[in-house]
Amino acid sequence: MSAGYPELKLVIDGRRLGVEGRASEPMFNPATGKPLADLPHANAEDLNHALAAAERALDGWRKTAPKERGRLLKAGADLVRRRLDEI
Repeated sequence: MSAGYPELKLVIDGRRLGVEGRASEPMFNPATGKPLADLPHANAEDLNHALAAAERALDGWRKTAPKERGRLLKAGADLVRRRLDEI
C-alpha cells in the first residue's frame, strides 16, 4: 500500500527492515483518510537484535569523551532541525 509514499522500514543495527515477515498496520492520511503506507512492527527477533546492537554500541559511547558526545548530540539535533519539514 503506497500512494506515492515511501515504504516505511525499521532501522535496526544499520539495516532497513520492511514489512516482510512482520506484522504491520496501515497508516492513513488524517486529512483525507487515504492510505499512505504500511508500518512494520518489530518482532521478538528484531527486538533482540536491537538490544544486542545497543549493548555493542554502549562500550564505544562510554569511551567517547564528554565533549565529543556533546558535539555528536548537537550535530544530530541540527540535522533533525534541518530536515524538520521532511520528518
